[in-house]
Amino acid sequence: MEQDVTACLHDLVRLATYACQVPTALITIFDGEILNYFISFGLKAKSWYAELPFCTYARRGSSLFVVEDASTDSRFAKHPLVKNLPHIKFYAGMPLIADDGRAIGTFCVVDYLPRMLSTEQKEAIALLAQQAVMQVQRHNSRVQGAKLETLTKQVEALQSESQFLRSQIKDLEWENDRMQLLYRLGMALQTCSNFEKAYQAIAPLLPQLFPDCTGNIFIGLETHWNIAHSVLAWGEPPPSPLKEIYLDRCQSLISHPMYRQSCLSNASSTANNPEEYCLCCHQEKLLQDRKLLCFPLNIEDNVVGVLHLYPTSQVPWTEERRLFVEKVVNQLTIAFGNLKVLHTFKLKSIRDHLTGLFNRRYFEEILERLLNRGEQGNYAVSLIVLDIDYFKNINDTFGHLAGDAVLRDIGIFLKGSVRPTDIACRYGGEEFAIVLPACPIEIAGQRAEKLRRGIQYLGMEYQGQSLGKVTISGGVAAFPDCGSTLAELVSAADTALYQAKVSGRNRICISNKLTVH
Repeated sequence: MEQDVTACLHDLVRLATYACQVPTALITIFDGEILNYFISFGLKAKSWYAELPFCTYARRGSSLFVVEDASTDSRFAKHPLVKNLPHIKFYAGMPLIADDGRAIGTFCVVDYLPRMLSTEQKEAIALLAQQAVMQVQRHNSRVQGAKLETLTKQVEALQSESQFLRSQIKDLEWENDRMQLLYRLGMALQTCSNFEKAYQAIAPLLPQLFPDCTGNIFIGLETHWNIAHSVLAWGEPPPSPLKEIYLDRCQSLISHPMYRQSCLSNASSTANNPEEYCLCCHQEKLLQDRKLLCFPLNIEDNVVGVLHLYPTSQVPWTEERRLFVEKVVNQLTIAFGNLKVLHTFKLKSIRDHLTGLFNRRYFEEILERLLNRGEQGNYAVSLIVLDIDYFKNINDTFGHLAGDAVLRDIGIFLKGSVRPTDIACRYGGEEFAIVLPACPIEIAGQRAEKLRRGIQYLGMEYQGQSLGKVTISGGVAAFPDCGSTLAELVSAADTALYQAKVSGRNRICISNKLTVH
C-alpha cells in the first residue's frame, strides 16, 4: 500500500485513540477471509492481533459492535486474550463497508479496562471508519489506473483490436478521469483543518466534477441547525439566488433514506428524467422550467448540509453518472462530517461548560500570543481579573446549584458586555478574567467599573428565589507598565484584586494606580 495512504491510516487510528481516550486502535483489511493488511497505534504486542475474536463479529454486522466488558461477556470471557495477557476488556469495532457492499475489514478501538463510549465518540469512530474506507478505495483507484495504463499499451500494440475493446478503453478512460477528479477532491479536503479552507480548496474542482450542471452547496450552522447557508455556488447560468434554505422543507432530508433511495436507485425511470429526483418545495417558485437534483450531506441522523445540482444540458442521467455523483456526495459528507467533529472537539477543549466562556487553558494561550503581538506592535494589552464577593456564602445559603446559576448569569452578562475583540474567560472557581487588546489601563479600569456596576444590579434569582445582592471585586493591570510576561501581568492583576478585597470588596483597583469608584 502506498506510503501516503499508510500514513493517513496511521493518523486515523491515532486520532481514534485521542477521540475515544483509549490506548489502542487498529485497522484490519481482509481479502475474503484472509487478513491482507494491518495497521495499529498503541498495540502492546503485535503477535495477538490475528487471534482477536471481536473483529469477526464486527465484520458480520453493519453498525458499531461494542463490548463494554469482555470479562463478563459469555462470548469472550474465556478467550486467552481476555483471561491472560493482554487482558482485553473493552472493544468497539466498525465494519469497513466498500461501495459495493462488501465488508473489507474493521476499524477498532481497544482498552484493557471496562468502559463505555459517548454518543460523540461513537460518531467519531463511524466517521473515521468511513475515512479509512475512502483511503483504501483511493488506493484501489490508483491500482486501477495503473492497470488501465498497461491495458492501453497492449491495445495500441494490437492495432487490429475489435471495436468492443476500443469502447471498453474509452469507458475506462472516462472512469479514470472521474477517479482522478475524486482523488483530487479527496486530497484537497484531506489537507483542510476547517470549513473555510475546505470551501476554498474544492471551489475550482466543482465545475470539473459537474461540467453540465450549475450548483450550490448549503451547510448548516451549529447555532441554527434547521437553517443551511449557501457556502459555494458555481456555473452559468447562476444557480438559485437563495442564500439560505430551511432543512425541514427539503424532501431529500424529510424522507431520507427511503425517499432518497427510491429516487436514486431506479436508474431506468430517472435516466432521462432528472426531475424525478428530489424536488425541494423551498425551491419550487424559483425553478420555473429548471430541474433540481437534491442530495443530502448527512451521516445517519447527523445533517451537515445539502448539495443542489441544476442540469444545464440534455445529457442522459445514466447509472454510471448517478454512481459518480453518489461518490462525490460521500466524499463531501465524510470530509464535512470530520470537520464538524473536529470543530466540536476544539470548542469543547477551549470552552468552560458551565458559563460558556473560554477556559483557563485558552486564556493563557491567547494572552501569551497577545503579549507577543503587543510587544511587536508597541501597544498596551490590559487584563481585568474579577472575583465574586462572598461566593461561599451563596453556596452555603442557597446551595451549589444556585452558585452555578450565579456563575452562568455572570458568564452571560460578560459575553454580552465586552467588545468583540475582548476575550472573556472563566479563570477558575468564582474568578473571571477579561483580556482587552490595544486598550490602555485607564480605559480598562473604566470598563471594569462598568462591569462591576452592571453585575451589582443584575438581580439574580434561582428557582424563583432572590439570591440577594451579588457583587464582584476586580483588579486591573496592563502590559507593559505592570508586567512584561504573562506571569507578571497576572500577578499584578491579582495583587490589585487583593487590594480591592481588603479595601472592603465591591470595588475595582488598578495596579499601581488609585482606586476607581
